[in-house]
Amino acid sequence: MRVWRNSSLLRSAKVTDLYGRHLLLVCPQNPLGNLDLNVSVLTHTHWPIALTVVPCTLPAELNAACEVFRSFYLKMHSGRKLTYHPNMGSADVRANFPKRTHEVTVPTGMMAILMLFNDRDTYTFQELQDILGLPVPELTRHLQALVLGKYRLLLKESKSKSIAPEDKISYNDKFTANLYRLKIQQIATKAEQDPERKETQDRIEEDRKYEYPLPNRAGSGGAGG
Repeated sequence: MRVWRNSSLLRSAKVTDLYGRHLLLVCPQNPLGNLDLNVSVLTHTHWPIALTVVPCTLPAELNAACEVFRSFYLKMHSGRKLTYHPNMGSADVRANFPKRTHEVTVPTGMMAILMLFNDRDTYTFQELQDILGLPVPELTRHLQALVLGKYRLLLKESKSKSIAPEDKISYNDKFTANLYRLKIQQIATKAEQDPERKETQDRIEEDRKYEYPLPNRAGSGGAGG
């Protein structure tokens, strides 16, 4: 019976538990403020697919939380290297609109975009790209979901059905939805729909047949150790 990936997740869950206890000892009141950070740590041999780190400048408060975890983890495992993969993570964001507040689950990159609108109501595409450092295709996919998707938390001036570099993106103060909890997923690229990707997914599903189920944990990013 193959349980290798499951055992890696069990170790990751133990690290998360120890980290939570560490925070309580260091500071009984939440030292991360309003953030609740969960990190899944897997070694490179346990990642199901080859991964490339997608650049993304995280909000200052989230980046500080990530560094607190990094310091804790490297004290436990001297000599290891911890690399964050924000593009593998997700975030639960409380989004306030004039008519209602919603809890929105989004990929980490989208969370970084949305948090910028705490400071200003409008950004150009180029400004978002310069601030976040996201590759243009990645930023475009995030904005397609936020501006043109089912839940349009953001707006753009042009009426076209695509995102263009000259677009101005604004906070949608008219947004309404019946549900309190919303989920917005990133638009898949053509590469992710290719047969090669499907073959990889099929292998992952085959491996899962030999694993024990574990509770899902929400988190702001994955990390490779």
